[in-house]
Amino acid sequence: LIILFAHDGTITNHLLRVRVLVGIGLISYSAYLWHQPLLAFARHRSVVEPSIQLLSVLCVLTIPIAYLSWRFVEQPFRDRNRFDRNTVFASSGVLAVAFLAFGMWGHASKGFPARVDDEIKGILKYADDRNPDTLKCSSSAAHGYLAPDEACTLGAENNVIGVLMGDSHSNALAYALGEDLKESGVGVHHMWYSNCPPVTGLYRVDKTANNECDRYNTEAFERLENDPALKYVILAARFTLYYEGNRFSNGEGGVETGDPFFVDGVAFKGATRTEAQRKATVSKAYVAGIKALLNRNKKVVLVYPIPEMGWDVPSYAAKQMLLGDGGEVSTSYARYRERNRAVFEIFDSLGEQDGLVRIYPHKVFCDSFVTDRCAATVDGKSLYYDDDHLSNYGASYITGNIVSRLR
Repeated sequence: LIILFAHDGTITNHLLRVRVLVGIGLISYSAYLWHQPLLAFARHRSVVEPSIQLLSVLCVLTIPIAYLSWRFVEQPFRDRNRFDRNTVFASSGVLAVAFLAFGMWGHASKGFPARVDDEIKGILKYADDRNPDTLKCSSSAAHGYLAPDEACTLGAENNVIGVLMGDSHSNALAYALGEDLKESGVGVHHMWYSNCPPVTGLYRVDKTANNECDRYNTEAFERLENDPALKYVILAARFTLYYEGNRFSNGEGGVETGDPFFVDGVAFKGATRTEAQRKATVSKAYVAGIKALLNRNKKVVLVYPIPEMGWDVPSYAAKQMLLGDGGEVSTSYARYRERNRAVFEIFDSLGEQDGLVRIYPHKVFCDSFVTDRCAATVDGKSLYYDDDHLSNYGASYITGNIVSRLR
C-alpha cells in the first residue's frame, strides 16, 4: 500500500526519498541478519537475562555492522564482473555443505565437550540426575493414565507400608527415597500425577479436558481407605505454585519460564471466580485432604515447599564457571519465606495432631550452607536438575529424614 500510494508530491514519497531512510533501506537485510546472533550470543554469554541497556547498545551496534556487511560482502557479490551466477551458486553450495558438516559434527559430539574442563562437564551432568523410572511410573495428561493401583513401588516390594503421593516434586524425591527405603527394609507405592496437587476436589483450570487430576486423586484416596496396610502417606508437591498460580522469580534475574498455572475447585468449573475465591478454595482443599487422611488413621508425612531457584541450576552454574565466578548458586532465603508464606500458614493451621509429621526442606537448604541464602549447589554438585526439581543428589539430603519418620 505504501508503494502503491507513494506518488510524486505525496508526504510518503518525500519521506521515502530522505537519504537516511534510503540508507537504512539499503542495509536493512544485513541488519536483519546481524541483530539475531548479537542478541542470542549476549544471552548465551550472560548468566542472567541481559539488561535493557545492553540489548539497546547491541541494537544500535547492528547498524554500523550491517553497513560494513552491505558494503564489503553484499555489494561485491552483486558485481557481475567479479561474481557470475555459477560462482555464486557454487560457493554457496560449498559453504552450505561445510556448515551442515560442522553442525552434524557438533551434534554427534554433543557440543564439543572437550572445549570445557571436567568441572563444568561434571555440573552439567546433574541435568540428568533424576529418577530413571519417570516414564515407566508417571501418570499424566501427556504420558497417559496410570491408575493408582498400578503405581510403581519404591524400596522393598515385599513390605509396603505406605505411599508417596504428589506431583513431579514427589518424583524428584522418588529415586533417593527408594534407595533409603531399601536400606530400612520397607517400601511405599508411588502414586503421582504430574502437575497435580495430591488432594481431591481440585482441577487444572489451564489444562484441557484430558487432564484427570481429580479422578486420579479420588482413586488414590479410595485405595488408601480400602488398604489398612498402607499406614503412611508422604505428601510432596509444588503446593505453592498451585495456590499462587504464578511462576517463580528470584528477584535476581532468574525467572521461571512457562504459562500461568491455576487450580480451582471442581465444583466451580465454568464459573467466573475472583483470585481470592480461588485461593480460598485451594486452601480449604489442602486442609480437607490432609484431615481426611488423618481421619482414616493414616500417618501423614507432609513435605513443606522445596525452594525454587528461578534458574536452571546446572546450566547456570556451568555459565558461572565459564566466567570464572566459581559456580556456587543460591537464592534469597527472604524470597523463599515471602513466596511460601501463605502455604506455610495453611499447613501450620492444622496444628499439632497425632499422626501428622512435618518435613522442612528449607531447614536443610536455606541459611545452612550459605547464610541467608537457599543453596542450589554444594561443593561443585547440583542439588537440582533444573530450576525447581531436586536432583537425586539433592533429594538424598532430605529423604533419610522422611524414612526415619516411617515408624
